[in-house]
Amino acid sequence: MKKLSNILIEQKQVDGSLKLTFNQLQALLQDQGMGIWIVLLALPSALPVPAMGYSTPFGLALAYLSIRFIQGRTQFSIPKKWGNKTLKLPAKIMMQAIRFLKLVEHFIHPQRFSMANRLFKRPVVGINMLILSIIMALPIPLTNTVPAFIILLFGLGLMEGDGLTLCLCQIASLLLISGYLLVGFWIVTFGLDSFQNFLRWLF
Repeated sequence: MKKLSNILIEQKQVDGSLKLTFNQLQALLQDQGMGIWIVLLALPSALPVPAMGYSTPFGLALAYLSIRFIQGRTQFSIPKKWGNKTLKLPAKIMMQAIRFLKLVEHFIHPQRFSMANRLFKRPVVGINMLILSIIMALPIPLTNTVPAFIILLFGLGLMEGDGLTLCLCQIASLLLISGYLLVGFWIVTFGLDSFQNFLRWLF
């Protein structure tokens, strides 16, 4: 199976950008499984310098994928209304994406810790990705990158059958979701000003 970084390199335009319709992507990735779609949709928001404007639509698309994954789907079929929509990534984002993927892919190993891979493959991973996707889609500054990065790692772990990566993502996902719940509880109980004052004291 080709690594996503190599697929992106092959599909770069002359100016270094990416411009493909979702139908073209479907034809290109049809044998790659759902994991690669999860990675591709999480990637722009997971970059160290995320691309503004991608998190909400891609988060909603990832939520849809997560539901399909929970239902037992292993392949992703593009809804007809998505088919002619174009995915565009500027050259700067493409360069960052390829470098970022090559770095992350170095730590992913096929069929590692296969027992955990079988344990986490369906509802557990799917439910966590669904919650993270919803968080990622929220139009709140500075809250998109970490959930997108965890979703990206979930996708890579699924692509390669890497059970250790899925275990680590599960732990990171639970910690992040718990953190958001704690912040929400604090704001509801003590007010937004109290939380802002705490952040000023902390930083």
